[in-house]
Amino acid sequence: MRQHLIRHGTAAALCATVALGLTACQGKGDDAGKSGSTAGPSGSSPSASASTHPTPPLLTGAELTKALAPESLFASGFAVNPANTQDTGGDYQDATDEHPAKPDCTKLQTNAWVAVTGMTGASFTQQNRMNAAHTAEADQEIDVFKGTGAATAMTRVGAVGADCPSFIDSGTRSQVKVTEKKLPGLGDDAYVITLTSAGWQTGSTLIAARVGTAVISVFSGDDSGHNGRGTAEKVARHIAGQLKGRA
Repeated sequence: MRQHLIRHGTAAALCATVALGLTACQGKGDDAGKSGSTAGPSGSSPSASASTHPTPPLLTGAELTKALAPESLFASGFAVNPANTQDTGGDYQDATDEHPAKPDCTKLQTNAWVAVTGMTGASFTQQNRMNAAHTAEADQEIDVFKGTGAATAMTRVGAVGADCPSFIDSGTRSQVKVTEKKLPGLGDDAYVITLTSAGWQTGSTLIAARVGTAVISVFSGDDSGHNGRGTAEKVARHIAGQLKGRA
């Protein structure tokens, strides 16, 4: 069961989950999910203008959006879902760190699953794609952090397998098994996480990779086999190549 985490500046609102691992939120049909107005690609995100500009300058949300993987890297028919697609525009937001003693493992079910770290960066972009039947989806996100924030976030991602060996899917009430491994040769540091459950039709693959100050996070449950890993890895490697030497 998937949840959609919509971020307004540094705040977040969770939509209610429904069957088939998708979500529905109050508003205009399947594309609803925002409370108030949020920034779409290259838009300006609420409260971002109040943030201090980092030194040295970090990539903005608008710049990060240009680094996202193109449609050609996704399975045929996967289209952008505007309700769950946004960035921080040309400015920055206030970075936060909840310092969680233990991660909320259920956040691995959200499209913005890197929130399991308890951290938000100075800028971000996130894009959600769904197939025409809304039975499968893929997500790509980039978060940029000040200082050593990206390395800290990746340390926490790397502990997910030990901290969250399993959790209960809120929709099917089935147990979700979490398997995590290092993923060599991708960025400065990378992990691949596999989610599987007897209550699901197919498993899912999550990949996180650091390139400098940026953390790439990808989700794939596109029914293409191997728990969606093929798409997840293609997307992550494309973004890492786009960010190399820039982040």
